Amino acid sequence: MSSTSTFASGLKALDQPPAGRLMIQYAPDADAEIVENPPRFTWLPEIDDSARYALKIAGRGRERFFKDIPVNFFTPPEALEPGEYSWRYALWAEGSQISDWSVSRAFTVAPDLPETPLASQEDRFVHANPAHPRLWLDPNKLDAFKK
Repeated sequence: MSSTSTFASGLKALDQPPAGRLMIQYAPDADAEIVENPPRFTWLPEIDDSARYALKIAGRGRERFFKDIPVNFFTPPEALEPGEYSWRYALWAEGSQISDWSVSRAFTVAPDLPETPLASQEDRFVHANPAHPRLWLDPNKLDAFKK
């Protein structure tokens, strides 16, 4: 189904081709071992380079919703409790969902995984030192890094 098709609801049909060996994979999924908490979420990008996304993560009696994601990968800002989860994504534009949701993919977060949440892009930029903004390394830490 083409990404330009629409449903009776007016939402675009989300194009979800199977991922090949040499492509970005849909992750996490039930077949892959999760090695960090939270896992990194990835999906095949929309053809439109300016596409934005929404992500839902459901499990442990809670649903987390992230919107206006500018790229086709995302790391939540908080670790997840161990347990069973599912996730799905949709296209997002101008403050609302514009496509149907992807198929739901399941994954399991095991106990005792390293916790690696990622602060939002806005938070990272607020705390970045302008001396080396692309390195996330300021002059005070540069000497230690060189050693």
